[in-house]
Amino acid sequence: MTDFPQLKMKTLVNFPAQAYGRVGITVSKTAGAFYIDLDYTKFTPGPLPADLTTIYSLLWNSITNTYQLLAYSLSPYAPINNPILTGDPQAPTAAPGDNDTSIATTAFVTAAITVNNGISRAVTAAGAVAIAANDRVVAINKTVGAPTAVSLPLAANKNGPVIISDFKRDAGTNNITITATNPDLIQGLATLTLAANGASVQLFPIPGVGYAI
Repeated sequence: MTDFPQLKMKTLVNFPAQAYGRVGITVSKTAGAFYIDLDYTKFTPGPLPADLTTIYSLLWNSITNTYQLLAYSLSPYAPINNPILTGDPQAPTAAPGDNDTSIATTAFVTAAITVNNGISRAVTAAGAVAIAANDRVVAINKTVGAPTAVSLPLAANKNGPVIISDFKRDAGTNNITITATNPDLIQGLATLTLAANGASVQLFPIPGVGYAI
């Protein structure tokens, strides 16, 4: 429950029998005693002056029954209009693909660059290779030559095209077999095999269909 401040008033003996309050103030008289009440709904906030550097607040202490004047300096805070921020100011990171007037944080920009430019990587470890959503160039260059199975994500989840390359130049012996995720197809096929040394292919995702060459 809000504890609103009380108002006290001393009057002379010849205080008038009738007293009237202006906007926001109600005066009533009961059994010879005057009561003054504030109607807080009448006090509406207004805009602060642009050159305001300090604001004051009058607080009622219900324990000591006294008013306390508090001063708040606005000098450490940036203005709403043309603020100059220092240090490491932070803001919420918008969702990927957001396109409005919200603030673009470094995290948002980094993610956008990654999606647009993609990642180039060389695969040297043994085993199958899973193409990631942001892969742009995947060079198969295994330390120990062996046939390689490459799996593609659903085209709907792929951010841009990908190049898969036989960087070790041994695909003629160690085929690179590329498989789409069902129900996607690769140029109408479930799998595509690179079977020539130094072979490479660029695949373009088509959401809901698969990949085109």
